[in-house]
Amino acid sequence: MDSDESNTVNRGRGKNKRPWKEMEDEILVQCLKELAADLHWKGENGFRNGYFRRLEKMIAERLPGCDFRASLHIESRVKYLKQKYCAITEILSKTGVTLDDQRKIISCDKKWYDDWCKMHESAKGLWGMPFPHLDVLAEIYGKDRATGEGVETFVDAVHNIESE
Repeated sequence: MDSDESNTVNRGRGKNKRPWKEMEDEILVQCLKELAADLHWKGENGFRNGYFRRLEKMIAERLPGCDFRASLHIESRVKYLKQKYCAITEILSKTGVTLDDQRKIISCDKKWYDDWCKMHESAKGLWGMPFPHLDVLAEIYGKDRATGEGVETFVDAVHNIESE
């Protein structure tokens, strides 16, 4: 094998996968929380451009020798965590579904959950899976997520205008 071949990085779907450890997830979520509190990085509609690079630097400071890259690892993990957070908050809004606050696991009828997953792909894999960062992710993404709760309907808007 040539030395040129050994330095080649295979790119593409599934080529750069790297499993995340609990401690690494914890650091990523804490860094996200810090960025969310910083008005320079957090806007009204989410984070500003370049925040993945900033996360890369923050993680490297806390985990020396870490090989996480913004575009290879961090971006996909943040997307995964946000997707699972949104799926959990959506499923928790349904009747009969609760959260075990100790273990951070959703609790509901298994058949109902399986039926739900047929219509909601992002909820797959949540059954029995602890999600310890739910509370922190709620602080980060809670305001970014459109749920429809508390929205003024057309009838309410007309009534409010007439009342003025």
